[in-house]
Amino acid sequence: MTKIIQRGTDYIPTEFDPNDDLSGREDSSALAAQDSDDVRVLKQWEVLQLKVKEAVKDGKAIEPFNYSSIEGEKAARKFIGKIKKLITEIIAARKAASDIHHKRWKGMIQAEKALTEPLEGLIQPHVDALTEIQKAEEARVQGHRDVIAEFQRFEQRIIREPGKLDRVAKTSEEFDGLCESLRVFAEENPPEDREEFQEEARQALERAQVFLFHAGVKAREREAAEAQEKEERRLQELQQREEREEEIRAEAAEQGRQEERQRIAEEQAATPPAPPAPPAPPAPPAPPAPPAPASPGRSRAPGFPPMPPRPASPSSAMRPSQAPSGTAAGDHDTWRRRLAAELLEAMRGKSLQEIAGLIASDNLHSNVRAFASRDVFGVRH
Repeated sequence: MTKIIQRGTDYIPTEFDPNDDLSGREDSSALAAQDSDDVRVLKQWEVLQLKVKEAVKDGKAIEPFNYSSIEGEKAARKFIGKIKKLITEIIAARKAASDIHHKRWKGMIQAEKALTEPLEGLIQPHVDALTEIQKAEEARVQGHRDVIAEFQRFEQRIIREPGKLDRVAKTSEEFDGLCESLRVFAEENPPEDREEFQEEARQALERAQVFLFHAGVKAREREAAEAQEKEERRLQELQQREEREEEIRAEAAEQGRQEERQRIAEEQAATPPAPPAPPAPPAPPAPPAPPAPASPGRSRAPGFPPMPPRPASPSSAMRPSQAPSGTAAGDHDTWRRRLAAELLEAMRGKSLQEIAGLIASDNLHSNVRAFASRDVFGVRH
């Protein structure tokens, strides 16, 4: 019967008779088992060598595969799997023999290489062809992905310039530049050429166009508002500056008037008072007046209401013509300056209409009277 003897991790079949007396035959049994193992291993490599020759022969007789078709790709992969399975058997045989034929280890490695190299040569062209197809497909897909990523870059407002760091667009001019760059890039890489990624590329392009358009509109509105605010600030500053200049001019004019009043007051204080004027001679008796009209007040021209009677002039009023005959020219100048100062003080804070009314009613100053013989309407007293 056949007995399975375990050596290490391998199970080696050997002939074994259960009726044999094993006493004293341990060494011979071990030698017999060793010879049997050597024969089995050698026969195993012979079988593998025949399989390799057959695989090489079949591989050379196979027609070239059509890698672009599904059937051709499946056939190529099936052939590769078959050869790889045979390679696996060879490697397994070498591992099984390595424990038994340690002395033949280097020979087994050379035998493995000699047996696998033809097989590798059979499948390597097919592996290379499939690898090239896979690389080309990956490059094609990556090219489409790069175009879509570039569309998305425009949507993210990223500006790229040679020799400069990327930056995000903010002004309307930068958004206009991005719109133009997007238009040129879309003409050079239309979404219609993206094959199975055509729809994804079209949507990415539309999103970028819409986003840049609205972002440009918002940027222009923001810049217009900023420009208007800047102009308003400029006009406000100009108005404030003009108002300040006007205030400065008014303050200077007021200061000039105060200085003039102070100068006049100082001159008046430094000038000695004029001697009192002699009493005026008594006026001759007036001729009898005609009968007074029935209505009170003075007569007026036809069509005007009667005027109130003129108040009597105070005896202390001084006129320039009543100045003492012996008064010097300097005294006359002093008298005029005092009169001017008093008139200015009497007219302070009054309008022209109020001043005219005071003059007409002889109430402005004691030395200012209306014409003695006629009033403003040409009617005698």
